[in-house]
Order: sequence, then structure tokens, then C-alpha cells
Amino acid sequence: MKKQLLILLIALLSIQCSTHRSEPSKERLRLETQYNVPKFSSPEVQDYAYDLLLYFIDLKAAIENGETINPEELKDKVMEFKDKSTSISNKMTSGDVTKLTDWTSRMMLELIPKS
Repeated sequence: MKKQLLILLIALLSIQCSTHRSEPSKERLRLETQYNVPKFSSPEVQDYAYDLLLYFIDLKAAIENGETINPEELKDKVMEFKDKSTSISNKMTSGDVTKLTDWTSRMMLELIPKS
């Protein structure tokens, strides 16, 4: 019974923590600065850009390590980001759209291995 209560308490705390917006971590700020992530008008758009950044970093590392990229997994991830972008589109200004498009284009160019 104690174990079940503990699990319930942890679940409730994690839900509460996920709905409370806290300050970005130092690691997040460092990465956003290092990769020149633009500042967006809403936290949801900023979070979306950070999620994209983390995926770009993972994908770039996989390419540099010579790992095979599964086309189905890549397609699924693209669809996931497309769905996320649709869900936050009402929070994006025209400036946000321009900044996000320009930034993702630069990030895609970084994924291309340099010979």
C-alpha cells in the first residue's frame, strides 16, 4: 500500500511540475546560445525550437558517427514536429515564422557532412 501511495504521489508531482513553467536550465541556455536559437514571442514556440535543436544535435551526432539513419524513424520524427508546429501555429507571429524558418534552414545545412 505504501508503495502504491508513493507511486501516486510521484505521478501527481510530475504532473504538477510539468504544468508549472520554470526558468530554462543553464544547459538549455548554453545550447540555445551556442546554436543561435532565436528568441520567440511565446514560451511554446521557444520550447518547440529547443526540441528541434535537441533533435538536430542527436541527428548530427549520428551522421558524424556514421550511423545508419532509419528512414521510417526520420519520417515519424518529421511528422511529430509537423504536428507540434500545427498545434503552436496560433501562438506564432509572422516574425516567429521567419525566424524559425531561417534558423532551421541554417541547422539543416550543418547536418550536411563537410568533405
